[in-house]
Amino acid sequence: MEKKALEHTLIENLEEEFTGAGMAARIFGPEENRGVDVELLRVYVPDYGVDGAPVLAEYFFMDIDQAAEDTLYFGCVINLSTELKKEHLPELFAACAKLNFYMTGGSFAVDPEETLLVFRMMSQMPQTFPVEQLTEQVILTAVHSL
Repeated sequence: MEKKALEHTLIENLEEEFTGAGMAARIFGPEENRGVDVELLRVYVPDYGVDGAPVLAEYFFMDIDQAAEDTLYFGCVINLSTELKKEHLPELFAACAKLNFYMTGGSFAVDPEETLLVFRMMSQMPQTFPVEQLTEQVILTAVHSL
């Protein structure tokens, strides 16, 4: 299967998994994604944020290494908070740095311009695996990111 078609199938399978679990999920194409040339699955995860608020989780494939034609790069970004107070940013930067030191996969990041706290991670998988095995890996990675 061609790489872009495989990535599309995997994103569709992940969308089906989340919607089957009762979560609101939708795939956005590049034309809907501020010109970024990736398909993006956006999922609203209930009861995960501050005071039980939903959080936005985004899942996508990226072409990071053009030379690695047989490798898929699956990314996750979980928007944990969009209401950070600017006066608390220095402490939050320090806390993220300390946590990231101990993280074995993924990292926390703060965007001071948008006052946004996210968790992000990237996973590599061989394109040569069967679709069923890749789907399982994508689902496990997505669940692990939460």
